[in-house]
Amino acid sequence: MKVYRAIRANAVILVMTMLICVTSTTVSAASSDNWSIVYNPSAPNGYNQITDTFIMPYYTDGYILTCSYYSGAPNSYLKVSWQLPTGENRTVFINSVDTVLIDVGIGSYPTGYVTLYMSARPGYACYASGSISLNN
Repeated sequence: MKVYRAIRANAVILVMTMLICVTSTTVSAASSDNWSIVYNPSAPNGYNQITDTFIMPYYTDGYILTCSYYSGAPNSYLKVSWQLPTGENRTVFINSVDTVLIDVGIGSYPTGYVTLYMSARPGYACYASGSISLNN
C-alpha cells in the first residue's frame, strides 16, 4: 500500500510540474520560413496544400516574400493578406516568380507577432514555393 501511495504522489508531482512548464511556455516565431502551395482543383482530398500561414515576429521594416517557383493555370494567383496595427487589411497578389515587400506599417502588435495568410485562387491550378524573411 505504501508503494502505491508513493507512486501516486510521484505521479501527482510529475503532472503538476508538466502543467507549470506548459503554462509558462511562450510562443516563438521564426525570422524566416519556407512555404509551398500545391493546388489542383481536380485532385483527390488530401493532395492539395491550398493555404499556408506564417507567424513572424513583428518587424517595422516588413518582410520579403520570395516566390522562387511558380506554375499555374491562366488567371491563377496567390493571395497574401495581413493586418496593419491600425486594423487595416492589406493584400498582395503573386502570379509569377517574384520578390515582394510586405509592408506592416509603423506601430506595435500586442502579441509582438504578425500573421500572414497565403492562399491559391480557388478553381485554378497553382504550384508555387518560396520563402519569407525579415526585411533586413
